[in-house]
Amino acid sequence: MSERDSREVLRDLETGRMSWDEVREILRQKKTLNRFSEYRSALSETTPFGDRVLLRVGEYLLVVCEPDGSHAVRCLECEHDFGDPRVNWKLSSRVRVRRTLEEFLEIYLYEEVCPEPGIAEVREYYCPGCFTLLCVECVPTGYPPMFEFLPDLASVYTDILGDTAPTDPEGEWVFEDRSLSKVEAWASTTTTVDTQGAGR
Repeated sequence: MSERDSREVLRDLETGRMSWDEVREILRQKKTLNRFSEYRSALSETTPFGDRVLLRVGEYLLVVCEPDGSHAVRCLECEHDFGDPRVNWKLSSRVRVRRTLEEFLEIYLYEEVCPEPGIAEVREYYCPGCFTLLCVECVPTGYPPMFEFLPDLASVYTDILGDTAPTDPEGEWVFEDRSLSKVEAWASTTTTVDTQGAGR
């Protein structure tokens, strides 16, 4: 890698202005202890959220500290708010599900490599604000949305970085999956329908 300033390198990496050879060389290098803070600085210069960015959770998704002290997963393209990072962001996204061979062949070149219809499905998750494709997963039919990354902000900041941990408006950051609470909230607002078609 060239002798450029580390922040400049990270900014170029973040904005996609590096060749694959440069990226590969960076990946092989020993990381400095302040690499994460340098990366956050680069993010603050290249994203609309400034120094409120706490962590990246995907190519287009960031955990951001909101002005009220809460935390949210935000879309990098349109700033859409997916809510608490401890709730699977996919529950707040738009989803296209492909289940048939015809639908699979729209994205797979050969039938031989397609998932088997009836056994697996392909889910495409889109941002509701700008329809940027955020994630694709191929899972067994009926499988719940995969929660790839549940951030433990307190551990990352205190144990790994030796920094002050972000807190919730109600106090200390609690590391727990809160996705089920969102599903329970949906369940409590749905109306059951009897066999006659009248709501109860």
